[in-house]
Amino acid sequence: MDLFGASSISQMRGYGWLQFIHPKDRARAQHDWETAINSGGEDFTSSYTIVHGVTEEEIEATYHSIIGRDHENQALVAVGKVCKH
Repeated sequence: MDLFGASSISQMRGYGWLQFIHPKDRARAQHDWETAINSGGEDFTSSYTIVHGVTEEEIEATYHSIIGRDHENQALVAVGKVCKH
């Protein structure tokens, strides 16, 4: 949460994290994420600019996630890490 400047975990749940993505990258980030969830894959990497929720600093970052799926290949959970460039 520190990289995003979110005040609580609840701000990041669901699509809450999108509010911290720079407007120029927001639609692409959402599209890339939805494609990853719906593709059946287990590994996802994307790069975009984060706008820190407190300082408004623009941070170039890469997100890497592993998507856990059930026996019908439905996404159950995603565990990821965001790294500053």
